[in-house]
Amino acid sequence: MRTHATILREAHQQLNKKEVPANERERLINLLSFLISSMGNTVLQNEDFFTLLLETVLNNGNLITIVERQTAELEALKHITRNLTFTLDLQVVLDQVVLEAMDLIKGSHEAHIYL
Repeated sequence: MRTHATILREAHQQLNKKEVPANERERLINLLSFLISSMGNTVLQNEDFFTLLLETVLNNGNLITIVERQTAELEALKHITRNLTFTLDLQVVLDQVVLEAMDLIKGSHEAHIYL
């Protein structure tokens, strides 16, 4: 029977073969680890299920990235909405919009809103 560590090692080897960038590889390994932990022994005992799970995670990396991006955007929208309901002070709302936009755009140091 496979162990959690063995499954992750196999996944890591397959990601290396596909030449997946290190940061993406780490993210996919973490996702796979979470899925294995949440499913318990099902993955460890069922070879077909493990293969399907691994292929799904490896082949849908781009889809996972899109979902994570949309989640971040929705979270930013939630924060902005909360501030809108908290205050109607235009400067406070605009400052929050700028901060959330900068959080979404990695490496940004400033943002501007033109009215």
